[in-house]
Amino acid sequence: MRGSSSSGAVGLSLYLISSHLTHDCDPNVEITFVGNTDKAAIRTLRPVAKGEELHVSFVSTDLDRETRQKKLSSQYRITCSCDKCKAENAAAEEKTKAEAEEKAEKESEEKTSQEAEAEAEAEAEVTETSEQN
Repeated sequence: MRGSSSSGAVGLSLYLISSHLTHDCDPNVEITFVGNTDKAAIRTLRPVAKGEELHVSFVSTDLDRETRQKKLSSQYRITCSCDKCKAENAAAEEKTKAEAEEKAEKESEEKTSQEAEAEAEAEAEVTETSEQN
């Protein structure tokens, strides 16, 4: 079936085994097609322990967390909470927290500097007034 979509899709298929795979941003398998045929195969990307669930990535693993989440939400209606996303989210929160602390420290230093300047100016005025009297 030729579609009018811009993806260049030529047809649709349902492969029962691969339809049971779940998404993970750090997949342990990928779906490949053998030669130029319609035969799908599941290829491991790393050693898989007996009983370990098989995961594929529904989006490119090269994308940043925010882009992956947007694509997964818009295309698959899912919010990923895999270990990779959790770790990247924690790192992003830590970075935001560190940036906020750095900003607060800088503002505090600027305020202290301004207060010191104002105090020095006030002392200079007092000294000048005393000398005039």
